[in-house]
Amino acid sequence: MSPDGLISKRLLLSEIRGQRKRFHIFAVSVAAVFIAGDCSRGPAVEAVLCKRVSAAFEPVEPTTRFNKKAERVYCAWAVKNTRGPIAVRGVWFAEDVGKAAPTNYRIDEKTVDLEGDSRGSFDLRRPDNGWPPGRYRLEIFLDARKAQEIRFAIE
Repeated sequence: MSPDGLISKRLLLSEIRGQRKRFHIFAVSVAAVFIAGDCSRGPAVEAVLCKRVSAAFEPVEPTTRFNKKAERVYCAWAVKNTRGPIAVRGVWFAEDVGKAAPTNYRIDEKTVDLEGDSRGSFDLRRPDNGWPPGRYRLEIFLDARKAQEIRFAIE
């Protein structure tokens, strides 16, 4: 074999090895992203305000507008991707109800301790003197992290 042929063969082998290294780096990078993506998917909540909640904690008549004569405002929720015990906390606020309460007034809160993925509900009972019309919100926390915020109106 001529020296030129030997050099060409070495260059070809070197190029193939370089492509293999690039492929291995690419494959390791993709695997790292896939694994990191899977690990970073922590607990999540899906919550819906509604007029009623079924026995299976499914929302019935979902809405973000409630009549001032409504007995309660309900929130059906599902917590997913848990890896052990977790606390779900719902905090109800009156954002803007005129002179009935200060802006962003905390009305009530409830915490439910879970052992894993689960469904449940929160509800807010109409005050004795009726709902002040205005804007409200529900903040849902998973442990100490705010996971969802839902705004609604009483009309």
